[in-house]
Amino acid sequence: MARSVIDASAECEKQIPGLGFQFIQDIASICGKEKHEPHHEQLLQKLSEVLVLRQLLNLEWPEGTTFQHEPAVSATGKRPELRVVTPERGFLRIPLMADSDSTFIADNIPCDGGHPALVS
Repeated sequence: MARSVIDASAECEKQIPGLGFQFIQDIASICGKEKHEPHHEQLLQKLSEVLVLRQLLNLEWPEGTTFQHEPAVSATGKRPELRVVTPERGFLRIPLMADSDSTFIADNIPCDGGHPALVS
C-alpha cells in the first residue's frame, strides 16, 4: 500500500509541483494512537484525496489545461479541492469529499460540456 501512495503522490507532483511532497508530509504527520478514530479518519481522508486527485489529474484534458489544489476562488472563503482551467470551457471547482456543505459546482461550463468522466 505504501508504494501505491508514493506512486500516486509522485504522479500528482508532476501535474502540480509541491503537491505530492505535501501529501507525503501530511500522511507522515498523522501518527495517532492505535484505534483512535479521529486519526483514522484523517488518514482515510488524506489517502482518499491522494488517490482521487491522481485519477482526476491523469484524465485526458485538453492541451493547455491547468490545475490548482485548494485555490481561494470565492469571496465566501470556501475552497474546492481542485480547480481545473481548460482553454475552451472555463473552469471546474471540484470538492473531493462530500459533506453537508460540499457540492459539485461547475462554472462557465454547460451541463453537457464538462469532461466526460465528470458529467453524469
